[in-house]
Amino acid sequence: METSWRKSSRSGAINDEACIEVAGVISGLAIRDSKDPGGWP
Repeated sequence: METSWRKSSRSGAINDEACIEVAGVISGLAIRDSKDPGGWP
């Protein structure tokens, strides 16, 4: 199943350097760093 990520409304809007992305998952909410989407938190 593919996760649908979206940019958080609380992320930095000016330069995208301070961005997080959020996605709803079966067990709750997932959060990742948009600069390293495949990385480990």
